[in-house]
Amino acid sequence: MKKTALVLCLASASFYSVADSSAYIGLNVGQSTFADQKDVGAGAYLGANLLSFLAVELGFQGHGKHEDVYIPEEIYEITDVS
Repeated sequence: MKKTALVLCLASASFYSVADSSAYIGLNVGQSTFADQKDVGAGAYLGANLLSFLAVELGFQGHGKHEDVYIPEEIYEITDVS
């Protein structure tokens, strides 16, 4: 619980410090789950406020590494619906 509170305090302090800036950066980390496989996902982004109503942002999101999952061909087989 103490670690969570510390992270929230640091995050809010960093957001406050760049509130008046026209450029911003950020990082995110989380858990990625696919077909009962779990891994850590992470991402980064940066952006700039060009006008009061217009901004641009560039980002990357990695979802971790997951093994291939076998999906039977029957799922993709098209049947006659007439």
